[in-house]
Amino acid sequence: MVLLDKIAAKLGESLAKEKKELENEKVQIDELLAKLGAVFRSLEIVKTLLPELEGLKTSITESNLKLKSVRDELIVLEQSQVANRERLKEARTAGTFKKIFKRLDPERFNGTLTSLL
Repeated sequence: MVLLDKIAAKLGESLAKEKKELENEKVQIDELLAKLGAVFRSLEIVKTLLPELEGLKTSITESNLKLKSVRDELIVLEQSQVANRERLKEARTAGTFKKIFKRLDPERFNGTLTSLL
């Protein structure tokens, strides 16, 4: 009988050890699942934010194109303003014959400059 008790005790020890190992493995698996769940939620957030990011990139690109267009237009207007100032200066200093021949009217150039501002 003592021998059976020793065998049962030995088997009980090995079962208890195996149970403890399995419980430790379960804890590790639960921790891994929790981490994977967090990663999955993060990926879902990224999925929802990607289209918004693409929209913002498109908006920035469009804004940059409009800005370039406005800058180009501003350069043209500044060049036109410089040319009109030169013609206004010439119109103010020209004699009557030169004004008629070159169609220089200081009031017209002054009005053009004012409208550009």
